[in-house]
Amino acid sequence: MHAAWTSRAEKRPVAPPGRWTALFFSDDAAALAAGHRPCGFCRRDDYLWFKSAWAATHGKANASEMDERLHAERLGPRPQVDPRTLPDGVFIGDASAAWRIEKGCGRMWSWDGYSVPVDLPPSVPLLTPLAVVQVMEAGYLARGERF
Repeated sequence: MHAAWTSRAEKRPVAPPGRWTALFFSDDAAALAAGHRPCGFCRRDDYLWFKSAWAATHGKANASEMDERLHAERLGPRPQVDPRTLPDGVFIGDASAAWRIEKGCGRMWSWDGYSVPVDLPPSVPLLTPLAVVQVMEAGYLARGERF
């Protein structure tokens, strides 16, 4: 079985049965768009900030309830939104490409990084789960995001 190092320098199996799975994304905004929240173990401060913004937006916030809602939204239909109304760090897109919102414009994602900002049409599919968008509107920022 493969192993991963957590940010607390602890080596553990990547996907132990019945336990949380270590996931790796290009950045926090991409992880949030995929419907994942900060880890309560290895990113405790970010988790507590996210949890506080979740509670302010959605009420009771515990890991299992947040994960259940995020999973349902990750699998559910993607609403059409106006990208100019979204907070920075939210992802929009479709099967052909994904863009991270930055000051009302889109920066197309790739493994090589983000493109220069471009204007987007007024109605696009939302990729980031709506619950996360609302948490970001309440003040949570993906770690390392400086727009």
